[in-house]
Amino acid sequence: MKKVVPVSVIIPCYNAATTIERAVASVIEQTVLPQEVIIVDDRSSDDSWTVLKDIKAAYKNIIKLIIIRNAVNVGAGQARNYAWDKAKGKYLAFLDADDAWFFNKLEVQFGIMENSDDIDISCHKMILDENKDDDENYRWFYVNKYRALFKNQMMTPSVMLKRSIPYRFKTDKRYAEDTSLWCELLFNNYRVVYIDRALARVFKPFYGSSGLSGRMLEMEKGELKNFIDLYNKNKLPLVMFVAVYIFSIIKYIRRVIKVRIRSWS
Repeated sequence: MKKVVPVSVIIPCYNAATTIERAVASVIEQTVLPQEVIIVDDRSSDDSWTVLKDIKAAYKNIIKLIIIRNAVNVGAGQARNYAWDKAKGKYLAFLDADDAWFFNKLEVQFGIMENSDDIDISCHKMILDENKDDDENYRWFYVNKYRALFKNQMMTPSVMLKRSIPYRFKTDKRYAEDTSLWCELLFNNYRVVYIDRALARVFKPFYGSSGLSGRMLEMEKGELKNFIDLYNKNKLPLVMFVAVYIFSIIKYIRRVIKVRIRSWS
């Protein structure tokens, strides 16, 4: 029997019938098991709900798996909030329905957080569709809140946090609602560490996987709105606000160009 740790895994699911089982399997294959897995089907229009019921039946003797079906589509942020409010674990770990964890993700991350009283949130490196693990020699360090505005180190499927944190994902945002929460936590002085080791993988490029769709633009608008919110709350000095705003726009333009070139190749 594997050791069970007080972690609730939260997975929002929308039209992920072809990938959700892979995500859940990566949790089942952990060297330590979480206390529970909560999956919220955000009113999918494909076969996700049927697949989820099959997964629950298949793993019922291995892990506590709770599946919830929303009456209407509310977005990933609100779906995560529903699960957050129902979770029982000391810590929450987030996973997206189309991503997967390395087999020792929970053991490494839980171990670091449990052995340090001054860590509220942890995150780690993610890589693109690689089957190899990172070197076991790794380090972790505290995340600087200003530096995090220039480079997002808190990718949602890498985040583990204390369930007792009172903040939640913004329900009025469909894009960048996760980075909005991470900014809020960082600028309210919650202590965040970054583990410099790949413990999760994605199976499509980090941006522009659907070509030049409106999603990249909406994500950029969401990020800029996050900076405006921080400035309006007097969390960002004017000079820093202008710097990160301009840097974000330049980064967006660069990504659009790279996606365009990628589509030509």
